[in-house]
Amino acid sequence: MSTMKCLITWIGLFFFFSVSFAQIIEKEKEKENQLIEEEAEELSDEEDEEDEEDAELEFFDAVVDFFPESLESDLLKLLNSWYTGYFTNSEAYCEDADVNPTFTDEIYRMRLSRMMTVIPMTFNPSVRQWIETFAGRHRKSMRFIMGMADFYFPIFEQILDNNDMPLELKYLSIIESALKPDALSRVGASGLWQIMLPTGKIFGLEINSLIDERYDAEKATGAFCKYMKEMYDMFGDWHMAIAAYNCGPGGIQRAIRRAGGNVKDYWKLLPHLPRETRTFVQKYIAVAYLMTYHCEHNICPVRSKFSIVTDTIMVSQMLHFDQIADILQIEKDIIRFYNPQYRREIIPGNIRPSVLRLPLEETFAFIDQEDSLYIHRMDELLAHCILADPSNPKSRQQLIFHTVKAGENLNTIASLYGVTAQNLRNWNGLSGTRIAQGRRIRVNVDNGGITFGEQYTTAPPPGPAQVLDRYTYVVQEGDTLSGIAKRYPGVTWQSIQQANGMTTTSLRIGQVLKIP
Repeated sequence: MSTMKCLITWIGLFFFFSVSFAQIIEKEKEKENQLIEEEAEELSDEEDEEDEEDAELEFFDAVVDFFPESLESDLLKLLNSWYTGYFTNSEAYCEDADVNPTFTDEIYRMRLSRMMTVIPMTFNPSVRQWIETFAGRHRKSMRFIMGMADFYFPIFEQILDNNDMPLELKYLSIIESALKPDALSRVGASGLWQIMLPTGKIFGLEINSLIDERYDAEKATGAFCKYMKEMYDMFGDWHMAIAAYNCGPGGIQRAIRRAGGNVKDYWKLLPHLPRETRTFVQKYIAVAYLMTYHCEHNICPVRSKFSIVTDTIMVSQMLHFDQIADILQIEKDIIRFYNPQYRREIIPGNIRPSVLRLPLEETFAFIDQEDSLYIHRMDELLAHCILADPSNPKSRQQLIFHTVKAGENLNTIASLYGVTAQNLRNWNGLSGTRIAQGRRIRVNVDNGGITFGEQYTTAPPPGPAQVLDRYTYVVQEGDTLSGIAKRYPGVTWQSIQQANGMTTTSLRIGQVLKIP
């Protein structure tokens, strides 16, 4: 009986404790569920905030992923250019490595804030992405760009200072051309500052088939300063002015209208700007940062062998680069590097005194041997150059033919001859910018005051039994056989007629004549 009571007692106690334990567990679960709900609400609030940040980051990421073809192309061309062979090793003090260290946002902000600049060096996720792009993917190109900057930046700084412009605008040239002096975009923008032909002429640059001052570092920088001053006066903000250099003032004004008007903040205009312009200022800030803090990213400049110390000479006669190279024993590529504005490697000193830039030592040698320079190989190199009649403006206009090469389009061809793509379309009955390789097109060039003969006229190739003589001449409006003959000493109109198998004296514009 006592055993039965004990059993009942144990069962009762077990039931009591089981119920109590179950109640305790249930209460704990209620508390746990309540905590989960509270955490879920907090997490939801945090996720909402993160979603807003993620949306901003996604926008920046989408922008960062767009790497303009022109900049990519210029960086690649820089590495493949002939002048990369004129670089020496980095300095011993600089620790060069292929690894780009990472830094916190706070460090980037601190470094940008310490840069002594007039233009604000804003930091945001897009700027960080571009810093890491240039310091990572393009670190090799940046080494060579720093070497090129040794030569160009002192020129830029002097002209920027003379025009009361922020010196840090010099970094914009890296975004434009990667400091490749002969940079030419697919739309025809040329030179270190990638100036379009109409813009260059508006700001006083001489552009024709003989000279293109968009490639002249000093004169092009002067035109750049005039343009940027107008943009800053128009918008009153340096970020907006820099963006306008990419898309033009019209692009900025359209973005302002889309944003509701009266918006004077580049960062608020981002969604309304053209695609490439949305990253333009960020790239500029990233390059300015990296040029200042390259050592912190294990990037050492590859120093150039080009002499930074140069001087200029005023040339008073027509002179060919080959004459200078032969007499001074200097590579023609070096002459071309210092004087890229002379498109045909001819300095037209006979038209007006023209500037020749050389390393300082070579300027002394030039002065010592100037008389020998002008007569050396003169008949061989300059005989095809005929001085245009200064009293007849039409004599500067010359019809030539251009055979389209691989990779060319109307914009790039137009830039070669100092004309516009629309000019080429009008002269050849074309539309669009694409044109088939091998096609011959008419180009009415401004010859810069020198009419070119065979060397610069892409005439039809001779047939198997046809041999071209020393010169050829392309007939222009108003030409006669006697007038053409007078251009060549010892040549008569009858000899031209005979050499070309002509039975009459009639000529047609564009006709290619052999000059005996």
